[in-house]
Amino acid sequence: MRIRIPPSVFSAADLRQIAKLALATCCVLLLGSAAVEGQELEAIDVSGTWTLEVTLPDGDVFAGRLTLHQEAGQISGTWQLDGSREKPRVRGEIDGTAITFYWIMNIPARSGGAEAGVRMSFEGKVEADTMAGTVSFGSRSESLTWTAKKTV
Repeated sequence: MRIRIPPSVFSAADLRQIAKLALATCCVLLLGSAAVEGQELEAIDVSGTWTLEVTLPDGDVFAGRLTLHQEAGQISGTWQLDGSREKPRVRGEIDGTAITFYWIMNIPARSGGAEAGVRMSFEGKVEADTMAGTVSFGSRSESLTWTAKKTV
């Protein structure tokens, strides 16, 4: 489609300036779309071992080892709290830099009752060798912060 502009509206210098601006805009758009495509090709892989810390409301921190395996957008692995022998199974997903995962942690019962399984649900963002976000557990409405650093 051609747009005809009457010669009296723009001078030759104006038309050259408009052409340069249009060319520059096309270059920026092409380079920007190439950069976005390049980002999509470089998917984040969270496979490996991570040191994960959760900060409790009183300021205490509990830490453990998170071992993850990734296939496409699906995550699996294990979690081991420092000093514990238990290794709950981890399940989750990653989409771009957004990560969600969970595990069921067995909480010892008080006064001879049965153990209770509590779901620990994590949401966060991945950035290179670090992750951070919020965690909720069980039916509690409050969420806590968590961070993780890749160790292997």
